[in-house]
Amino acid sequence: MSRKIVAVLIVIIIIGAVIVGAFTFGRSIIATITKSTTPNTTTTTTTKNPTYVDSLTLYSVKLVSSQNASVVLSNYGNGTATLTAYYVLDSSGNQCARTGWSAPTIPPHADSGSTSILIGSSCPNCILTGSAFQFYNVTTYTVKFADSRSNLWTFQFNYVPNSN
Repeated sequence: MSRKIVAVLIVIIIIGAVIVGAFTFGRSIIATITKSTTPNTTTTTTTKNPTYVDSLTLYSVKLVSSQNASVVLSNYGNGTATLTAYYVLDSSGNQCARTGWSAPTIPPHADSGSTSILIGSSCPNCILTGSAFQFYNVTTYTVKFADSRSNLWTFQFNYVPNSN
């Protein structure tokens, strides 16, 4: 009879250990999933450090003149976008670059930030690579914005004149 009691106790201990082990293992899996899916944070063993990301979108382009484009950018990220340079390329590969640019900063979750993109003689601080160009009829342009985090944001737009 005492063998049966010992056997039952061993079975109860094993089942208890399995249940406690499964509960503990299950809790650590849930904690890991919760930590790894928390948006915009980096998890360490002791603290959470937020990661700030800017996310720019070209909202609109309005050509003020053949050498001036007014662009509106939206920042859907959680970090401020501080623009430091821009590069405008025409469809022939000519480039007008403005580095060391004091552009406006675009705050996080901002609907828009407006700035002017100057080329040609309108931009005395620009560096021209290739031939001089202007914004004109039915041409594709690429504009690249560099930010203070060393991101390069590339957008394309076409200039199609108003038919009025």
